Amino acid sequence: MNAPFAIEPPSLRNAALSDANQWRGAMVDLFARGEMLIAKALRRRQGEGKIPLHTSERAQQLAAHLGEDDAGYGALETFMALYRRRTSLIHGLSNLIVEEGGWVLAVEWDDGAGPRRDFFTEAESETDRLHLKSVVDQLRGALAS
Repeated sequence: MNAPFAIEPPSLRNAALSDANQWRGAMVDLFARGEMLIAKALRRRQGEGKIPLHTSERAQQLAAHLGEDDAGYGALETFMALYRRRTSLIHGLSNLIVEEGGWVLAVEWDDGAGPRRDFFTEAESETDRLHLKSVVDQLRGALAS
């Protein structure tokens, strides 16, 4: 008969890593939803032909269709202002720092002009996610027509 064993709770670092990865995945998902809204709205306005590959180019073309007075224009502008964060979250090399106050995700990436470093904190993570979700919801509502 085998002796019983105790299952140790996950270490603080493993829990922080899991939390940071879950947050990062949620953010990437929200950015993908925004990207799809932009692609669909552009296709509705210019037909089923080929559209640009990159979301920034799609957003520029969609903005030209909308015009500055359209509610979708403002929502699109707000989404694209946050879009730089998507690049670092997807393409960046991350290093998790666990401190007494929570985790910090240091993300190193290159935007073509040179190396960049972004920092995302556990303390701000839920606020960041809720803000992006709100922006994507606004984009959805504004581009629905």
